[in-house]
Amino acid sequence: MICIVYDRKADKYLIQQRLKNPFFGFMTFYSGKVRWGETILETAERETEEETGLIVPAKDWEHRGIYHEIVRHKNTGEVVEDKIFHIVYTDKFSGEMMVDFEGGKNFWLDLDDVRRDPKHFHSFEIEARAAERNIGFVEQIDEYGGEDF
Repeated sequence: MICIVYDRKADKYLIQQRLKNPFFGFMTFYSGKVRWGETILETAERETEEETGLIVPAKDWEHRGIYHEIVRHKNTGEVVEDKIFHIVYTDKFSGEMMVDFEGGKNFWLDLDDVRRDPKHFHSFEIEARAAERNIGFVEQIDEYGGEDF
């Protein structure tokens, strides 16, 4: 799942930079895996606290769409990832954001800051649309080179 947290006062989004492989240095919204027996919104609540330190109860998340992404290796054409993401959004949070966490760093940035960074995911525009409205279901095939893995 992909979690989008928006700070209305600052007009910025919570963005994460990966500091582990694959995709070392890439910037995007943070994501996490749904655990067995956990609802989508419970996952958002748990992942947010684990990765950002912020508190967002399950009831304060809004489902914004489903995104299916297939990633192919640019050089070989081999499928290296095939993921289905639920995208959720909130502008209600409490607590203090932790900057450093295992595997990355968190920042408050506007969407153009991420777009300007050469290391952002090809799917970022789809995710950015979900920050503004429900996107329904979107499917995309992306290619990345060996240096990204």
